[in-house]
Amino acid sequence: WLTATVHERREGQSAARLRGAFKGLAPADFTRVVENWISYGATGAKFTKIEPGDAQAEGRFALDVEFTARAYAQSMQDRLLVFKPAVIARGDSVRLDGQTRKHPVVLESEAFSETVRFKLPAGFDVDEMPDPVKINSDFGSYTASYEVKDGQLVFTRSLVQRAATIPVEKYSDVRAFFGRVRASEEAPVVLARK
Repeated sequence: WLTATVHERREGQSAARLRGAFKGLAPADFTRVVENWISYGATGAKFTKIEPGDAQAEGRFALDVEFTARAYAQSMQDRLLVFKPAVIARGDSVRLDGQTRKHPVVLESEAFSETVRFKLPAGFDVDEMPDPVKINSDFGSYTASYEVKDGQLVFTRSLVQRAATIPVEKYSDVRAFFGRVRASEEAPVVLARK
């Protein structure tokens, strides 16, 4: 059972994109967009709050969301809970699935930083968690870390993607970078009953 409070804060182009959806859609349609975005990572989410806040003059857009997801963690043999700490999918992330490419990859600048705190359920401790990840390249960097502190699992991730045109001959480099990012974000945490 996951109970979540999200405080999404965007600036610049990222704020402009979300603002465009907010202003360009009917309120019910904007709500559906947010629900679909969060439900991609938290299947079956039930929403109790979706509150946008537009501060266009400052170039910012805020979005506060509260939801629950009953079956977020997978229970195994009633003694293990397995879940992915990257709850919210970052829809802007690049997917490069093909082995080869005929045209350059054009990347826009993008950045996010996120900290997620999971209160450990009563009677469970962290049994396994992924190793920290640090990836650097000419066109971006990504980090992910995990820490158990004060009865919580703290997951922190950040991505900085620089605007670049990656030539076809460097396609394998950009594909490997985003493949490692995706693998990190899909890595599970395992909790074990005490």
